[in-house]
Amino acid sequence: MNRAIRRRKWRGLLFIFFVLSVAFFCPCAKKSALERIKETGQITVITRNNAHCYYLYRDEPMGFEYDLAKAFSEHLGVELKIITSHWERLFDMVNKGDGDFIAASMTITPLRGELVDFSDEYMTIQQQTIIHKKNYEIRGLEDLAGRTIHVRRATSYEDRLHELKSEGLDLIVEPHVDVPTEELIRMVAEKEIEVTIADSHIALLNRRYYPDIKIAFAIEEPQSLGWAVRKGETLLQNEINTFFRKIKEDGTFAKIYEKYFANVEIFDYVDLKKYHQRLNTRLPRYEDLIKKAAQKYGFDWRLIAATIYQESHFNPWAVSYTGVRGM
Repeated sequence: MNRAIRRRKWRGLLFIFFVLSVAFFCPCAKKSALERIKETGQITVITRNNAHCYYLYRDEPMGFEYDLAKAFSEHLGVELKIITSHWERLFDMVNKGDGDFIAASMTITPLRGELVDFSDEYMTIQQQTIIHKKNYEIRGLEDLAGRTIHVRRATSYEDRLHELKSEGLDLIVEPHVDVPTEELIRMVAEKEIEVTIADSHIALLNRRYYPDIKIAFAIEEPQSLGWAVRKGETLLQNEINTFFRKIKEDGTFAKIYEKYFANVEIFDYVDLKKYHQRLNTRLPRYEDLIKKAAQKYGFDWRLIAATIYQESHFNPWAVSYTGVRGM
């Protein structure tokens, strides 16, 4: 009898040891991304190197998505690390743990939602058709029939164009591997290609650089942009949502948006064409002089050049309404 009791006692002790060892070694005890971020004091964003996400200006990081990500790191009280990636590797990188979240002006779609978990929407955009200003043949969706539309591969643009094809619109989709939308817009402006597609905020921003493009018409209903985290990282996803609510309430989001997209809807074709022409014809005459003055007084020469253009359009004989003369 005593032997049987002792046997049961040993079995009980072995079971307890087994449960404790499983709890200790089980991979399910792995820390969440948010816990690890707070422990290490660093968060890694995966983004794109372009004019609306992230770029370096005078060795200083800038960009709409960068500024938002920087504000998020400050919200968490951690340092921000930047990784830029090929467009088609973004999902693989976040799912492999190379970064904590994707901030790349990414449209939230059902197909992408199967690969990652998205935050709440932080901006609404719409896919727009981009053609040359002198293209009078393409006025509506039906005019895309028989045309070749150039887009970056694996984008929501490509998905939408294939949807239109399946609905009976006879168009040709020409996907480009990791070519930035800005580059395709430039190609339209210089008549290297006829048509591309761009999200509305990208189109409006680039129209300032390429005034010869026309934002013709939308090919899709309004869509939402969101940040993406690895599947199951609910704590980090919720923290991002809290952050977006906070910065929209306290005005931080509006300040960052205004920094990059202020008045992009305002467009004066003649004024912009003159601006680009004078950069090529007038600025070179005074560029060395401006750079010497900028170096002497510690200014960015481009800031001085921009001020001169605003005041006199690089015209040394300019006269203001108050009688001030020169540049």
